[in-house]
Amino acid sequence: IFTPAFEAPDEEGHYEYVAYYNKFNKIPVYKNDAKELPAEWIQPPFYYIIVSNILQPLNNFGLCEIKTNTLLSNPDFKNPNVSNNSSMFLHADEEKFPFKGTARTVHLLRFFNVIIGTATLLIVFGICRKIFPDAKMLPLFVTSLIAFIPQFTFINSVLSNDPLGIFFTTL
Repeated sequence: IFTPAFEAPDEEGHYEYVAYYNKFNKIPVYKNDAKELPAEWIQPPFYYIIVSNILQPLNNFGLCEIKTNTLLSNPDFKNPNVSNNSSMFLHADEEKFPFKGTARTVHLLRFFNVIIGTATLLIVFGICRKIFPDAKMLPLFVTSLIAFIPQFTFINSVLSNDPLGIFFTTL
């Protein structure tokens, strides 16, 4: 919730892929020029098909907005002479809670990844209980250990196809 939209690694590219699929109802295919393709076009399409189909009804009811080319680069990003230079993009009021427009869409997609991450942890817990039925605390310990790995928590809270890959790997 606190990471501004598109500030997580590759989040802009993942969003563009979702928007591309939503607009054209097909996965991006390289032909002669990749300039018109989303930055993450080489990624497997399953995640993007799922989230696009989840977003479509929400978009139809005006609960989210799927559009591209709305980002303005921050000219002071990493400029050592400016104190507030940590954001790659300039952020508008629509990104403050309660979110509006594209920011709401990004946060809905992030919430979907939180659900996937939670399901992954439940599967880890179940696997540990199955393998070690007599160890009452071990499943909780192993699940907690994974849940509190900072990168696991972060990647399951931003827009990315990685949580779905981790989920299926855990199965």
